[in-house]
Amino acid sequence: MNSSLLEIIPDGTGFAASWAGGKISPEFQRELRRMEKGEVTQAILIFSEEVDEQAKKTLLAAEKEAKSEKFHILKQSAEKAQEGVSEFFEKQAKDYFKGIKQFDFEQLGVKRLPLLNTMVAPATPKLVEEIAAQPNVLGILPNQPCKLIQPFRTGPKEIMRREVRDGITWGLKRLKVDKIWEQDFKGASVRIGHLDTGVYVDHPDLSGKVVEFLAFSPQGVPLIGCPIYDSDFHGTHTAGTLVGGRASGIQIGVAPEAKLVSGLVLQNGGGTLIQALSGINWIIEQDIQVLSMSLGFSRYEPKFEYYVERLLLLDIFPSFAIGNAGWGNCSSPGNISLACGVGAINYDSEAASFSSGASLSFYDKVKKSSTHVIKPDLCAPGVAVFSAVPPLLDGFEVNGNFYAWLDGTSMATPHVAGIAALLTQAAPEKRAREIMSTLYQTAKPAGEMGHNNRYGRGIIDPLKALQKLINA
Repeated sequence: MNSSLLEIIPDGTGFAASWAGGKISPEFQRELRRMEKGEVTQAILIFSEEVDEQAKKTLLAAEKEAKSEKFHILKQSAEKAQEGVSEFFEKQAKDYFKGIKQFDFEQLGVKRLPLLNTMVAPATPKLVEEIAAQPNVLGILPNQPCKLIQPFRTGPKEIMRREVRDGITWGLKRLKVDKIWEQDFKGASVRIGHLDTGVYVDHPDLSGKVVEFLAFSPQGVPLIGCPIYDSDFHGTHTAGTLVGGRASGIQIGVAPEAKLVSGLVLQNGGGTLIQALSGINWIIEQDIQVLSMSLGFSRYEPKFEYYVERLLLLDIFPSFAIGNAGWGNCSSPGNISLACGVGAINYDSEAASFSSGASLSFYDKVKKSSTHVIKPDLCAPGVAVFSAVPPLLDGFEVNGNFYAWLDGTSMATPHVAGIAALLTQAAPEKRAREIMSTLYQTAKPAGEMGHNNRYGRGIIDPLKALQKLINA
């Protein structure tokens, strides 16, 4: 039975508009038209699902214990769906590269990401056209740059004094995270996925917290044996907000007993979509329950919805930064419909001036109707956020260890991801969609009446969400 993942997942939007324009991404079509003769690019191929009725029931099963079986089904589905294209590459694809200088098809090769049912391959305009004719190909995307959602340095003295006095960051105190800890929910047994610039694992606030680490090259190649490190400072700061301790005397982490699975997909602030997808494919299999990602693509790509659907199918909560470009803008993948796009508030619970937000409309040519998306979905503390950084940054030093106060939706995102980890521990039987829905329902409205593009559903209210989940 042929079935797309969008049809398999319960309560999904289907997001038909993503596919209405044809298999080849419009952005990729423009790129292919601009290519000179003899040029080679990379194509990201998304395939249909090949599952029977019994496998579909397993994929939709509520029991989280079935995750390993779901992995097996999805890998089998990917292998079957990609058979035709794999055979095409083996027998015919090389012919499209004849005469192209300084290109070795065997060396670049074809890369498979089975848990995303995706293949990355070298391509020419004519080859992309041939691949699009294959029946199991759902979409073809271009590679594109990824970048940090760059934070801002800050350091308001009044907030500093209060945090030193209280022994906890203002964000954690404002969200009453300590009240959840009092109920013995600190993230124990939860694994949080973290795709960023890496992590400085020798910081005492992160000691023993990182259980898996893997770095990826811009071509998506895993750098096996690479030591754990941070190519910047961003990853260490977001990791500290997720799981950090209180070595400075100030508690910085939302879920201090959770474990971190960290993938380096940004090198010195930059990367590629292939690098990010390779990281996502790897991190899914590390048995994570939450994914925190504070990075941005250079262009919006609707077909990325497919990957967020897959995360939710496997009960992984997707917490993505919405961007620092101000009102009227929003960054992808935080603006993907099904992702939890996170905006930032300041100490006065006001939307930060830099925090992005917008209302988006997508027209479905088949249904002749529009889908409207409002972003962000939630807001959390993202101004003057105190967390760990590597010693290379000119930061605030405590007993030889370094910290910094930073502004950005990158700083708000791990607050939401950490809270999702606490709720996962508190209600392990609840699925990621249920936790997300509960956070949306219990958020404290702010700004304009109702759901709006400055605060989304409102400011996250962890204690209220916990009470609702437990009572349910």
